Amino acid sequence: MQAQASNETFGENEGGTGGRLKRLFHEGNRRHVVVTQGERQVVDFPLTIGVIGAVLAPPLAALGVVVALITGCSIAVKRDGDD
Repeated sequence: MQAQASNETFGENEGGTGGRLKRLFHEGNRRHVVVTQGERQVVDFPLTIGVIGAVLAPPLAALGVVVALITGCSIAVKRDGDD
C-alpha cells in the first residue's frame, strides 16, 4: 500500500490569513483520528483536537501513541465520507 502525499499552496487570493486559517480549521474538522483495537473503536476525535493536544502537551501525545501501539491498537486518520 502506497501513501499518497499532497501539498497545499497558499496565494494572495485566499482572503488573507483569516480566510486561510478558517479553511484549514474546517478541513481539520473533516478529518478524524480513529483508534481501534481489533474490531472495537476505542476513540474517534477531530484531527484539529489532536493537533492542538500535540502542540500543548507533546510528551503526553507521544506517550498516548506509544501506549496505543503497545496495546495492539491501530491509529488511522480518516476524512468524513471515507469508509
